[in-house]
Amino acid sequence: MDIPAPDLLCVDSNGDLREQLNTLLALMVFGLVFVPLDAPPAHNVLCWPGTHPYFCYQNSMLSLFSRPDSGRTFYSSLLDVIRDIQNLYPDLLAPEGYTVTNTSFHVVAFRPSHPNVFPLEILDTICSFVPRPQLLLLRYVSRSWCAGASRYTHSAICLRLRPDWRATFLTKGGDMRDTLIFALAVELAVAFVSRRWSFSVVVTSVCHANWPALYIPFYYNLFTNVRTVDISGSGCPRHYTPVSSPYVLPPTVTSLSISRCTFQGHSVEAMLSRCDSVSYLSLSSVSFGHILGPNDMPEPIPTFMKWRTDFGLETFLKDSIVCPPVPSLREVRIVFPDHMEPCLSLYLDQYGTPPILFELFPCPAYPLGVDKYLRESDIYPLRLHTGSVTKLTLRVGRYTARIVPRICINIGATLTTLILQWPLSWRRAPDTAHFTLSGFTALTKLCVHSRAEEVNIAGNISSTWCAVRPFMLAPTIEPSVQNRGIALKGVFGITLVCPDLDETVLLLVHDITTCVDILRMSPLVVARVDEMKWRPYLSSSA
Repeated sequence: MDIPAPDLLCVDSNGDLREQLNTLLALMVFGLVFVPLDAPPAHNVLCWPGTHPYFCYQNSMLSLFSRPDSGRTFYSSLLDVIRDIQNLYPDLLAPEGYTVTNTSFHVVAFRPSHPNVFPLEILDTICSFVPRPQLLLLRYVSRSWCAGASRYTHSAICLRLRPDWRATFLTKGGDMRDTLIFALAVELAVAFVSRRWSFSVVVTSVCHANWPALYIPFYYNLFTNVRTVDISGSGCPRHYTPVSSPYVLPPTVTSLSISRCTFQGHSVEAMLSRCDSVSYLSLSSVSFGHILGPNDMPEPIPTFMKWRTDFGLETFLKDSIVCPPVPSLREVRIVFPDHMEPCLSLYLDQYGTPPILFELFPCPAYPLGVDKYLRESDIYPLRLHTGSVTKLTLRVGRYTARIVPRICINIGATLTTLILQWPLSWRRAPDTAHFTLSGFTALTKLCVHSRAEEVNIAGNISSTWCAVRPFMLAPTIEPSVQNRGIALKGVFGITLVCPDLDETVLLLVHDITTCVDILRMSPLVVARVDEMKWRPYLSSSA
């Protein structure tokens, strides 16, 4: 079964193009991993980016530039598909800030190229000094200058839908396949336009906001200088954007942020398997999905096994999958609240801990406890090796906090900066009485985010954590008992951040006991904020 090039069909017919997109979408949805038949079994499609049906189709589309008439016809048909779906669901799928009208979309005109007045080098130099609003105006006024101006106006690409599109869409009985076709058509249109106006090489940031699903990174071979990738789910409590294999990031990515998404047959580590320079990772309310076996494939597809044979589609059915660690990863941010949405709560354990945290930070002392979710043909996703992380930001709820000891075991040897957001309720959580900082042997800075009325409790908690097993701390930290707490002398510092105040309070001292003692020792810092909010804590130090 072959996917025909778009110019070999009647691309001027909306029905034929829609059928091509349906076929391509079926291969993307049911082909979890695409591997050439002669390839090593532990590799995925993106080791050979040109072999996946999506990239074959994309390359065929981009090759139409050599035939202006075919390219213009195909692009017009592609925009017709987008317009028809938007007109079918005007209040649901229209991107934010965009109003669907009955007027026809502008079709890129393939006119014979004429020599520019200035060489491209001079054009780029001129555009680099022009403000962005004037550049946008320049693109509308002069087509010959459009390519040069686009280099400075399209460095970030964001594909966005309304936050509540799914809830309203299902309420009105919409077909989910229409949303997937819409997303696929938009991505192909972006690829086409980026090549047409020569700004694909300047795109450094890609964002998917409230996108229906992510199966293939459409920009993998297209945008060669992507540095930042941001994937965020919608505000709808019933929908988390699914991220499936083989959505693997290109090697140039240095920063990845994932919010309100769920991994289906995929994992964070597999997503970063091609990246050798990523340094920042942010996970916020992320769910997981185990890797599916063949029994999970839809039965009404009789040709699925033939597809897998023809295209080398494979599902990883092995005892274990090991990916190399990410040596460049330095900063990790994890945000998991206690109040999880219904779709995510289905995957919580008896304490309410999201299993993806167990996936990211495995420990033999804490079994995964997810066997009840797996069948014989299923395996658990990959783990994330975090042995090189130096900065960690944690914002977890009361019950989610039980994962903190596991994090200590995994990355305690290299961590130098720890930021804890709202940790006051952790002491009341089950299995948290042994919370200490003793596992962070290289820690030099602790930052506690707290509310103004609870900042003294945060100081006491910080001192308690530092007091337990002080011999595990770095040699540069010399613990000594003083007053009610522990004074840490040396390079160690505690930062207390109170966002409720007019200004952020930054307390970096070399002699720490409790928060009350810190306030006594730092009158200049206290003077920066509203004294009325701090009066209860200053009364004893008058």
